[in-house]
Amino acid sequence: MSELLAHADRELSQRNPIGVLDAMAAAGGPAYCPLVYGYVTYQRPLGGEPGSLRLAAFDAPVGPAGIGSVLGGTGVAITRSAVELGAAAALIRTLLSDEVQIGRYAELGGQSSARRAWQHPGADAAGGGFYRATLATVEQAWVRPRFAGYLEFQTAASALLREGLLAGEPHTGPVRRLNDLYAAARSKSTADGVMS
Repeated sequence: MSELLAHADRELSQRNPIGVLDAMAAAGGPAYCPLVYGYVTYQRPLGGEPGSLRLAAFDAPVGPAGIGSVLGGTGVAITRSAVELGAAAALIRTLLSDEVQIGRYAELGGQSSARRAWQHPGADAAGGGFYRATLATVEQAWVRPRFAGYLEFQTAASALLREGLLAGEPHTGPVRRLNDLYAAARSKSTADGVMS
């Protein structure tokens, strides 16, 4: 990571994925980022801010095990306090239907969770080829943990690694602190009674 960072823009290294993609879509911005969360909206034919460039997505570089990325995202759930469970279940069925996942969601710039949408030519065309270009990455990605507190851990861990790498700190210190941070997050999740 430190060798890769030596070739990176220091200011850009402080940004989140959307900030990096915004910079790339601006005139004169960076031309390449090897690993960044993908957002179909940056590749859509008619998307983006006026004057912004349309980006091209590709599969992520992979390591020896064939994994090159982390799969995140958000989902839909029903709260335990829901009174109209039938109506909530009907809404979820509608959201997961082909009409929404392959049709409306793709048309409006959403990234479907349904594999069939990522393989659908119409959805891919609506996304400027994003789905076809990144399908192998999505299928081979490591799925991030879903325990309560993971997102906070990810934010803190990213800052810890970024600061250690930018400071040129020997790897043992940040790795030890990262392991401690993860153990604390898992311990808190278990203590709160919320597990994945």
